[in-house]
Amino acid sequence: MTRLISKRCINLLTSTSPIPWTKISSNNELGKNLPALKLPVLFMCNNCDDENKKNTIAYVVKHWQERFLQEGIAEPIESIEHIVCHVIGSKKITDLINHHERVLDKEQLEKLELLCECRLSRMPVQYIIGEWDFRELTLMLEPPIFIPRPETEILVDFLLTRISDSANKNNNLLEIGCGSGAISLSVLHSSQNANIVAIDVNPRACELTIRNAKNLDLDMRLTVLNAAIQKDGKIEVKKAYGTNKEEVDFSKRKFDFIVSNPPYIPTKSVFELQPEIKLYEDIRALDGGDDGLKWIEPILKYASEALNVGGYLILEVDSSHPERIKFLVEKYYANQLKFKHIHKDYCNKERIVEILKINSIAGMCSKTTVAPLDRIKILLQAHSNHYKHLGVFSGLREIIHHEHFFALYKGNFAQMVRIFPYAATQFTAFEIYKKYLGNLLGHRTEADKFIAGSCAGVTAVALTYPLDTIRARLAFQVTGEHVYTGIIHTAVSIFKDEGGFRALYRGFTPTVCGMIPYAGFSFYSFEKFKYLCMKYFPTVLCNKCDKNTGGLVLTIPGKLLCGGVAGAVAQSFSYPLDVTRRRMQLAMMNPDTYKFSNGMVYTLRVVYQENGIVKGLYRGMSINYLRAIPMVATSFATYEVMKQLLNLDTGLKIAT
Repeated sequence: MTRLISKRCINLLTSTSPIPWTKISSNNELGKNLPALKLPVLFMCNNCDDENKKNTIAYVVKHWQERFLQEGIAEPIESIEHIVCHVIGSKKITDLINHHERVLDKEQLEKLELLCECRLSRMPVQYIIGEWDFRELTLMLEPPIFIPRPETEILVDFLLTRISDSANKNNNLLEIGCGSGAISLSVLHSSQNANIVAIDVNPRACELTIRNAKNLDLDMRLTVLNAAIQKDGKIEVKKAYGTNKEEVDFSKRKFDFIVSNPPYIPTKSVFELQPEIKLYEDIRALDGGDDGLKWIEPILKYASEALNVGGYLILEVDSSHPERIKFLVEKYYANQLKFKHIHKDYCNKERIVEILKINSIAGMCSKTTVAPLDRIKILLQAHSNHYKHLGVFSGLREIIHHEHFFALYKGNFAQMVRIFPYAATQFTAFEIYKKYLGNLLGHRTEADKFIAGSCAGVTAVALTYPLDTIRARLAFQVTGEHVYTGIIHTAVSIFKDEGGFRALYRGFTPTVCGMIPYAGFSFYSFEKFKYLCMKYFPTVLCNKCDKNTGGLVLTIPGKLLCGGVAGAVAQSFSYPLDVTRRRMQLAMMNPDTYKFSNGMVYTLRVVYQENGIVKGLYRGMSINYLRAIPMVATSFATYEVMKQLLNLDTGLKIAT
């Protein structure tokens, strides 16, 4: 007897499913192009003994196991055992063993045959029986809603650990891509101090999550929204579901935890998946774009803004992603997020990552601490008439004596104002450039990200550069000889008196040229020296720490040494361009320095001709070597306190 599988399966399951799931996503092609299969009708002979034998649980299990094996069905024995259990109304596989001689009636045999047809058409067992156990819960499932995997149970374990460690009495949690509700409902079931907002782009998933929540009596602390995260990190809401139809303003709402099992499979790998997955599950829940990071990057962007300090972002990712995600966090969100841990799944693959929201005040503190050195550096670089013949410490003393103590911090407020738009601009620009390069080349490589990152850095500098010029002008003026009274007055004066926007961008070219060596050498050098300290001086510059990777943590002197040397190396390469930038920014402050407004090459040449290398191009270099130490000391001391309070991993894998 020949049958077309999909029609019979659909007729059976839609008769019992509250939601007609035949309206499958257009991405799935369910039931199309499936081959017609020839299936045996269970033999019902006249001999009672033969009939009973052929219709016992033991016989049908063996029969369909062999059939599944012949057709290449994955996990044939597990498949038929779950289907038979469903048919007889049991949840225990042991019932099949204990009652293996039980004879199935005609109705049960017909239902069994239809369900086995569905399995032969590669429909997952979870969809066939309409439910599946996830941790302590039994969840209703239906195509094409994503089936939760064992790896996701590991994610929930770590999430619950973080919630239990939290000092908050009520934790607000956001799940991005809730599917059947497995993660959110497991958390609500295990934690009484959690309130959850769960979102999904598929309205069918939202409906299923609500049905599961009501079935488990967990819907009172759950808000389910049909919403999607955009590539710019914003969340767009379409509709609310369930009992708590709360209006959530995602631009203002803060969360203690954000969790997601996002689409992370590279597009080219999606169509290499098993038929059970690519034919029935929603492709949108799988496809992570060219590199698998298409939706992970917007989640990082959103989490950097929406998490409360001390909150966690926990993600399930592809085993190739953790180090790349760590790179993104350290490059674009170093002042907001800290990559904490990588956890392995049951197959020993790195699949779960934890990212911590940190306090950006640390970066502001370090900038404020070294503000006096920044000011004296500017005064020396630009040859201020009052300070050009002084050294670093004598210059600092003279500022206090000639002006006042708070004069050491002139221009610092403009620096603080610049920090936040710089970071936001950098990430947004990175997304735009990366997409453009991917479309231009037709594929993505690591080089694309490096180029996109470099261009993003230049864009961020370009948009915030006027604030750097204003800071330099405010820091350069001496008390009693004020030309400017504040940020706005400085900006308006430069614009009106010196040639509009062009004047605000004097020195921009050497700034851009100096960014590449400085950024590259500083990051590489710090990581390299940190590694060397842990490998060769574990007892001198490190302490034992069992919680850290490698079992070591740098001491404060060790951190100061690594950061100081890294800063010195980077500054040594880029410093002449920094001097050029300052001379150009401050050219119009004095008639004698107007000549420095004629371009980068001309300024470099004049500085070299008039003052040479040491007293010209490297004027004030000693301050940069000095300022690296207090800057790193303040920054790392602040981070160290936070790491100790929050149990952060600051170790490295040390090769033996």
